[in-house]
Amino acid sequence: MNTKCKPTHLLILFMAMIISACGMDSPASINISGTVSVDTAEPVTGPVFLLFTDTADFEAIKAQPLDHVITMISCPDNGSYSLDLAEHGVRRNDTVYITAILDVNYDGGVPYPDPGDYIGFYINSETMQPSRTMQSDNRNIDITINRLIYDYQASIEGTITNALTGTVTLIAYAGSVDSLDITSLDMDKIMGYGTVTKTGESVDYSLDIMPFGRNVPMDDVYVFALFDLNNDGIPNAGDALAFYADGATGVPLQCVITQGPNSGINITGQMELMSSSDYAMTIDGYFEHPEGYDSSSKPVFIMIAHTDDPGALFTDPLSVVKAFKKLDPGMSSFSIDLSTTDLEPGDEVMVIALWDKDYSGGFPSPTAGDMVGYYQNTDLDNFAFTIALAESGPNTAYHQASGDWKFQLNKKMYDYNTTVEFQLDPSSRPAGMVEGNSLICLVVHDDGVNNLTRNIDDINYVTGMALLPYVADPNHHYSFPLFAALDEGIAVTLAMNSYVYVLYDRDNNGMPSSGDNIAAYWENNFFTAYQTAPKKIQITSDENNFLLGADDGTKDPYGVRFIGKTY
Repeated sequence: MNTKCKPTHLLILFMAMIISACGMDSPASINISGTVSVDTAEPVTGPVFLLFTDTADFEAIKAQPLDHVITMISCPDNGSYSLDLAEHGVRRNDTVYITAILDVNYDGGVPYPDPGDYIGFYINSETMQPSRTMQSDNRNIDITINRLIYDYQASIEGTITNALTGTVTLIAYAGSVDSLDITSLDMDKIMGYGTVTKTGESVDYSLDIMPFGRNVPMDDVYVFALFDLNNDGIPNAGDALAFYADGATGVPLQCVITQGPNSGINITGQMELMSSSDYAMTIDGYFEHPEGYDSSSKPVFIMIAHTDDPGALFTDPLSVVKAFKKLDPGMSSFSIDLSTTDLEPGDEVMVIALWDKDYSGGFPSPTAGDMVGYYQNTDLDNFAFTIALAESGPNTAYHQASGDWKFQLNKKMYDYNTTVEFQLDPSSRPAGMVEGNSLICLVVHDDGVNNLTRNIDDINYVTGMALLPYVADPNHHYSFPLFAALDEGIAVTLAMNSYVYVLYDRDNNGMPSSGDNIAAYWENNFFTAYQTAPKKIQITSDENNFLLGADDGTKDPYGVRFIGKTY
């Protein structure tokens, strides 16, 4: 916005200050005090003023100061201030906006923020609002002047689309996002505030960008829409956060802001704000870093996900990721605080490392060429991708050079999206199968299977895995995706020799364990003594793979059957 003020506006502002100080009854004191500090990139001088208004809209203040200015004071040299706002008409529970101005070009008269001046304003870190609801005593209302005022007008426009309704707080944010706790945002990086009322499936919005602290163009702005669904005025459990989102992953996406209106910033992503379990739990760990990862590299992110599905990180990350942390480049050890999440002792979580090799800011985004690692137990008899959280700890995810638990950043992301689809042969079903129990579905690259016994001998060569509920209907089709991140040791081609296994999870623990019945894409031939055995198949990465016919010279549609063996 243009913050220059015409002489007529200066006169009106001066009159507003005089009127606000005269003839007001003061039935109850509204004391406010704090400090004002200056933190600018270069040393600057000039008087500091505090402006108290009933709006954060500087255009409205400039146009109608008599309606919006409560009072203005000159801040003492020591930065401390104290006054009774009741003397200026403020009453308990009134909403007041507080702005501090360093007037670099002040030449007497009534000050007003101009381009080249510096500004700071109060933001309530609890409510994330740029205002204070006045009580009788309002102490420690501290403000830092740290934003240079620029001369531009910019706005963002779009549509909010979801099923939620109510008053929506809009926030434009040009800072880093280092956790899923919305209240941890850097308040100094908020570039715009606004509200809109949503009564239906969608509502159009427009949000002005404040010309304070950053010049245009900006290429790293998030747009958030906060729904206070529990009406307590605080972002917390029960509320919802909507945002401008990546259409593929649903994670918050940064947008580019230029001079003038910026349209098409539609808010379609959504997540519920977590409640805090308040358990003082942490996860400490260390991963084995790959060649080329050093202090000049792009960062590695550690993510804690409440899931046992490694593929969920890439298909629906916000539904499973509970905490994440961006490590300093070259760092491979970490400690992550879980106390602000809704995780509880006993929850099973995955610990995942993502080296975002094309990271340019914002949320981590796995793309082709990035590297991924899972903390996992590689012992085939104790195969596991998850650890159970303990309240008293220690919760650890340390790579073991000579043990079974490994944390290696050794899986490369590829740009493909393919699935495997199959039917289970009903005539091969073992006794005692319970509808709804899990089927553990695996695709394993040929190099991870003993070609003589057809048994899996290296889980690093698992290229796809999913837990699907068993359905008794013999015509039911099962489908699951392949991983987008594959071990560096796999020679990735459009068609890879693989085996397809399906385990009936008898104890329903989500992992292969003793006694689980084994099914597989199968064959009978001379080399298997005409016994049903897993059969090698080419899994293609550029299309879906339908295993709807057994390769035994018949028209049997059931390409996957139980082979009479257990894990």
